[in-house]
Parts: sequence; structure tokens; C-alpha cells
Amino acid sequence: MRLASLLLVPFVAFAACTQKPETDAELVKRADAPLFTGMGEYHRAINTKDAGAQRYFDQGLVLAFGFNHAEAIRSFRAAQKLDPDCAMCFWGEALATGPNINVTAKGKAIMSDDEQKAAWAALRKAKAVAANKPEVERDLIDALGKRYAPEPVVDRDTFDHAYAEALGALVKKYPEDDDIASMYGEAWMNTMPWDYWSDATTPRPEIAPVIAALESTIARSPKHPLALHLYIHAMEASASPEKAEMAADALYPLVPGSGHLVHMPSHIFYRVGRYNDSVKANEAAAKVDEDYIKQCNAQGFYPAMYYPHNIHFLWSAASMQGQSKVALQAAKKLADNVSLEQIDQFPTIEFFKTVPLLTIADNLLLGEIAMAGKDMKTAIASFEAAVTAQDALPYTEPPFWYYPTRQSLGFALLKAGKAKEAQAVYEADLKQYMHNGWSTFGLIQALDAQGKTADADMQREHFKAMWQFSDIELKGSRVSASPI
Repeated sequence: MRLASLLLVPFVAFAACTQKPETDAELVKRADAPLFTGMGEYHRAINTKDAGAQRYFDQGLVLAFGFNHAEAIRSFRAAQKLDPDCAMCFWGEALATGPNINVTAKGKAIMSDDEQKAAWAALRKAKAVAANKPEVERDLIDALGKRYAPEPVVDRDTFDHAYAEALGALVKKYPEDDDIASMYGEAWMNTMPWDYWSDATTPRPEIAPVIAALESTIARSPKHPLALHLYIHAMEASASPEKAEMAADALYPLVPGSGHLVHMPSHIFYRVGRYNDSVKANEAAAKVDEDYIKQCNAQGFYPAMYYPHNIHFLWSAASMQGQSKVALQAAKKLADNVSLEQIDQFPTIEFFKTVPLLTIADNLLLGEIAMAGKDMKTAIASFEAAVTAQDALPYTEPPFWYYPTRQSLGFALLKAGKAKEAQAVYEADLKQYMHNGWSTFGLIQALDAQGKTADADMQREHFKAMWQFSDIELKGSRVSASPI
């Protein structure tokens, strides 16, 4: 019997060597879930005997890194189907079902009751098969256990903070694990969505170590999708968005099949005045998302929010560099893609406060009426009030109001013969909206009016580069039928 077994060995080995590898089409059929192209080279080795489960796990994490959480969950469930003993495949589903910075109410990341139940169920399955898995996998599952409760809770603060603290402990235990460091950053950012800075130069106490952890991760792994994504978010509202410029450049080509990751660099491109790069990134992101939505008949939060966000950003960036045709086309496309029913469905709409926006609109209208009646004192006061209201708005990209109102104030000051004051206004605007042609043109006019020819000529050269893609000719720092 033993001899017979030994004689069979060569034949078994031969069969193994001649067995054809599984094709993508065969894997997709077995998993009953799509494999996407353009997902980059990200990989986290997990304890699984199924190569297909590993592929779907990697894809699921990349999709989660790109905030397409519903599609990430589908990938993790496909991995579970291929390997029901894969603890990390269930962990991934529980992770992707959790809160994130873009689903908020009253300034806090939220989860529905159904999401909390689904996350807890996935976590229980992960724990059920985790006993003999590697220590790091058990640690990640245990840390995620701090995030959820057996029954849905209304106030998630205690759970979200406990999860962030648990990941902080894992960062110390696994200091070279880039995924843990990045997830640690995301966990803390989820506790204070879009509110990471006490002021423009001072990060909130919990965020300072997050920034340090993300910077260390990027130094070790310059192509880590989540670290790059989060670092852009962490730095964009600061007084030093240029610190994330290298991260933006690295992320842009990294995962061409993730619309949101293609889009994300535009947040920094916009802040540092690279408006044409912002236009390109959002054109590319919109195309990726359009293809995805069409091929997968995608529904829910991602196509309803992230895809229109690309178009909104495209409109805003194109406007800043005078591409009127691109901006108008994008604005019309945005209106066609956002229905009143969609607006009513999402709690994030509360973030877009109407009253401050109407205050800006009211003062701008009063200013334009006063200026048309040559009442420059009232016009200037009205535009100053609009600037004050706009400055008080919380940070978001694109900005809440569709153009910098200092451009109207500077225009009015020039019309009133106050060139020195106009210069100061335009210079302030260019600090906030770097390299924008509208305020640069106004600054040139203000400098010329003061006889500062050399300075004006230098700005004229800058303006040529800024306005090279424009299809409109400026006569002032705001759209105007007549020159100053």
C-alpha cells in the first residue's frame, strides 16, 4: 500500500503542474462578483488558501480606500464565498460597513441601524474563524470589535474613539505596518470629520499624531493609496496645503480604476493654484465613474454623491482659470445629475447651510445694485459684508460659494478710485486662492493705477500663464460688460 502511494506521487505532481491556472473569467464566475481593472498594485497578504479570495480581498480594500464602500463590501463577500475560513475577508466587510467622514449629521460620522447590524454580523463571523489565524489578523479583528456593539447605538462617540485608541496601540505594536498606520489615521479623522484644525496653522491635538503617522507611512511606502488619500484630506484645510502636493502627484496615476482616488489630488491642486491639473483630474475621475456606474448599474451613495462631486469640482476649477465652456457644460451636467429626491435622501445636506449662503448672495446683489447706481460707498460696504460672510464659512472643496467675493470688492474699490485698498484685497485673495487669474488681473489694474509699472509687468507675465487655457477676455476681476 505504501509502495503504491509512492508510485502515485509523480502522477499527482504531474497533474498539478499541468493544471491550467484559473482565468479571470472563471474566477469572476466562481465568485459572482466583478474584478475591476486599474486597481493598482496594492496587496496585503492574508491567511487564505484561495488565491482568488486574496485578489478580491485586495480589491475590496482598495475600493474602501477610495470610499466606494458598497462595492468594497461586494468584493469582501466574494472573497468570503471563495474561502469561508478567511477571517480577514469578514473583517474587511465589517470595516467597510463602518462610518466615514462623508456621511455625517451634526458634525459627526454616522451609521444607520441596518449598517450597525451588518457590521456586527460580519465581525462575529470574523471572530468565529480567527482562532488559528496570525496574531496581527486577530489583533485587527479585536480592534475593530471596539467599534461596534451587539445592538445599534445612537451615540457612537465612545465606540469610534475606542476603535481609534485600539489602532493607536497596534501602531506601536506593528510600527512598520502601513495599513494599520493609515487606518489609525482614518479612525481618528472619522471622530471629527472635516474639522481637523484648531486654526489654519494648528492641527487639533488628536490629529497632530495622525499627520505624523501618515507622513511616516508615505516616507516608507510612497504609493500607499489610503495614506495618500488621507494625507490630502488632513492637509487641504491648513495654511500649508503644498505639503501634500507630492502626495497628490503620487496618487493621481496610482489607481486609475478608482474614480474617487483619481479625483482626490484635485483638492490639493485647487488649493495650490494648479487649476488645470484639477480640471484634468476631475474630467478623468468623472469618466472612470461614468464607466463604472454604467457597467455595474451602480446605485446608492457613491454614484449619487461622489460622481456629482467630480463634476462640481470640474466646474469650479474651470471657472478659476476662465474656461467658461467647460465650466458651463459641467454646471449643466451637475444639475442634470442631482435631483431634489437625491438631496432629500442624504443627511450630509445639512452641512451646506443655506442661511450664510443667502447672506452672501444678498450682499452681493445689494453691492451690484449700488454700484450700478454709482453709490460706491454702499457698494463697497455690501461687498465687504459678503467677504466677511464668506470667510466665516467652514472649509470645504470646492468652496461653498462659487467664486471668491474679494474679486467683487476689489473691482468696486478700483471703480471708486481706491487702488491701494484694491491691491491689498487682491493680494489677500491670492493668498487664499493661489494663482487665480481673476484676482491677478485685478491686481495688475490696481498696480497700474498706482503707477507701479514694474510690478504690474511682472504680474502680467504671471497672468499669461494662468490664463492660457481661458476662452474669455477679462476687463475686470469679475465678469463685467464694461472695463473699469
